[in-house]
This record gives sequence, structure tokens and C-alpha cells, in this order.
Amino acid sequence: GRVSMYLLPGVVGFLAFILFDINKIRWHAKPLNLLFAFGILLLLGSTALCVPDLSEVGSRFDVRRIAGLAGLLASGLGVVYALFFALPFDKTYTEGGDLPLVSQGLYGMCRHPAFWPFASLYFFLWLFFTGHRMFWAAILYTVCNFIYICVQDRYIFPQYIRGYSNYKKTVPFLLPTWESVKRAFSTKNL
Repeated sequence: GRVSMYLLPGVVGFLAFILFDINKIRWHAKPLNLLFAFGILLLLGSTALCVPDLSEVGSRFDVRRIAGLAGLLASGLGVVYALFFALPFDKTYTEGGDLPLVSQGLYGMCRHPAFWPFASLYFFLWLFFTGHRMFWAAILYTVCNFIYICVQDRYIFPQYIRGYSNYKKTVPFLLPTWESVKRAFSTKNL
């Protein structure tokens, strides 16, 4: 019904992300590098549509709303850092060709560290705004993100990130281990 109408642009955004990645390994068309930005805009727009009418939200700040706001800020910063600062921006999002492997810091702890702040961002959006649309957005977009990173990990990254197959052998998928955390912040490369 109406909820799916609000969520559909976000799902299309994830499809744009996948097409962006396929372009890097198949088509190499520079204009298609804009698909990543287009996907972000669709996801942000869809998320904004899921925000309930502010008259429903109310103006009272209680512990839940304060925790939601604090979590929103921390999670949002985590996503931005993991995607745009812990990776070489130009090579990752604007240029074609093979990418260098990033195996230190966040990307040494687990292969997809942006998953966790992304999932928590949507949890805190729901905690702050409540409402059934935001609840379904949190579930659906976290599932879409999980599917997306599985596709990246299995099919996309091994084809355009040099050394990714070996990286997969030493760095866990989503759950950091004590060893991966120690190795991530050591001065030696993997």
C-alpha cells in the first residue's frame, strides 16, 4: 500500500548502487559513475518520505528521543567516515579502473564496516521519529544493504579490487575479531 510507495525509491537507490558497481567492472562508462550519487539521493529522499508528520512526532524530548538523536548523529558520522574518508574518494566513486585495497583501520577490522553504522542509523531514525513507515524503512533498507554488500563481496569486489580474494581470507566479513582489530591498527600491512 502506501508504505511501499514511500520505500520504493530507496530500493531503487540500492539497485543504482549495484549498477554503479557493475559499471566499474563491465561498461566503464564515466556518466554511470553518477549512479552512486543518484542512489544516495533516492535513499535520502525515500527516508525523508518516511518521516512522520511532525505534528505526530510531538515536541517533547524524552530519554528515547534524546538517545535517538545522539545515536543518529554518531551513526551518520560513522557512515560518512566509513564510506567517504576511510576510502580513497576519487578512486572509489569517480574514477574507473581497479581500486587499491584498503586493509588498515576500519577496513582491516571487517570487510564491510559501513554496514553497522548504516543499520544503527536507521534504528535511531526509527527510535527518534517512531512510526510504522520508519520502522519498515529501517528493516527494509538494512536488508537491502546486507544483500548489496553480499553481492559486492562475492561478485563485484574480487573483480576490481586488487588482492580482494586474499583480503577475504584474512579479514572477517562483518564481525570483527580480536585478531582483525589488532591487525587493523598495526603498522604492518596484511
